[in-house]
Amino acid sequence: MGEEEPRSITSASAKEDLVFQEMYKERTGAKSTKPRGQGYMSDPNRNQLLQERLFQERLEKFKEQEREFQQKVKEQLAKQEAKNEAEKEQLKASIRQKLMQEFQIMLAQNHRKPIVYDEDKLLLSYVEYFVAPFVS
Repeated sequence: MGEEEPRSITSASAKEDLVFQEMYKERTGAKSTKPRGQGYMSDPNRNQLLQERLFQERLEKFKEQEREFQQKVKEQLAKQEAKNEAEKEQLKASIRQKLMQEFQIMLAQNHRKPIVYDEDKLLLSYVEYFVAPFVS
């Protein structure tokens, strides 16, 4: 009766189906607009369905393994970061302790030396005994 207007087709299987319908009408001379199936080729068989399901299961398993691996890497990075932070704090404490020991030694040495209170040399003595050890 009337010919159908072509629809916009996006998928490859839809294009194949349209070509099949046109060829079927042309070969058989059928005037019906009812779509015809492609028989056993139109639907996936059991083997194809099984393969697809196995593929999806493998893909999910792989994704799970990838998530577990990423989690392990994050945990290792966190442990390493904590270890580095602890080492840094320990190093700071040891440096602080060494500086305190050196400071106490310098104070003890400065207390043994008499400070000259000559008015002309008062500033020079102050700089020599208290400021110079910290500058150099």
